[in-house]
Parts: sequence; C-alpha cells; structure tokens
Amino acid sequence: MHAEKLEHMTHLHGNTLVPKTHPRIRLRGKLDSLQALILLAARQARDAHQYRTAKVLDEFHLFAQEILRCEVTEEPLQAFTLLGLDSAGLRHASHNPPGGKHPIPTSGMPALALTLNYLRTQVREAEICAVEVGRPDLIEALNRFSSAVHLLFLRTLS
Repeated sequence: MHAEKLEHMTHLHGNTLVPKTHPRIRLRGKLDSLQALILLAARQARDAHQYRTAKVLDEFHLFAQEILRCEVTEEPLQAFTLLGLDSAGLRHASHNPPGGKHPIPTSGMPALALTLNYLRTQVREAEICAVEVGRPDLIEALNRFSSAVHLLFLRTLS
C-alpha cells in the first residue's frame, strides 16, 4: 500500500519528507519569492527605460537562482561577483557609498528606487533564513547580495 503524502509535508530531497515549516523549505520559499521580486523590478526598470539597471537585475536573478540551486543540491556556492565586485569589494563599496551618505528612503523617491529598497529588505530576510539553516556560504552571499542591491539603489538616485 502506498502512503499518501500529508499536505503539510514536502520533499526536502529524494524521498525525505519534512514539514513545510522546515528551515530549509522556508529558505527555498524565500529565495523563490526573491526571484519573483527581482523579475518585477527588472520589468519596472525596462518600463522606465533604465536598461542598464534591468540588465543588472537580470544578473541578480541568475545569482538568486544559483543560490537556490546550491541550497537544493547541498553544493557549496562558488566565488561570485555582482556589479563587477567580489565579496570584499561589495562589502567595502556598500560601507563607503558615494558622498559618504546612506539616503533614507522616502515616498518622494522614484518608484524603481523604492522597489530596489524593498528588494534589499527581502534579500535580508532570505539571509536570516540562511542563518537558521546554518549555511555560511549562503549567509555571506546573501549579505553581499543585499549590499549589491543597496549599491544599485544608490545608482538609481544619482
């Protein structure tokens, strides 16, 4: 007799079932949501004729896909670059913004800038999920990813 999979369970890998509240399943869901938001932001950038920003967001989408792939396959995430910067470069650039200031988002900012700010917050939430899973490579990647989104936010304001 074949046992039915309960609705509150899902496959972690192979035939391993876990509750849908499992930390790795939450991380996967957050990464899925993150990809959807990146695509919406890229569409918004294209609609605003900001094609360079859209191209960067396409790069971010591929990066989010790679993070998810590494989580599912349990493979380590390889060294990466975003905005042409490696991990150390992203950290440095985000801590030393042009003009030395981190603007506080306001409703008067362009819609794309606000979408990027929201995207940054969602990357941070994915990072928290990675912390709960205990994947140092994904934690660092998501931390730098939020830095890259912040830098792109700053670019849209300049």
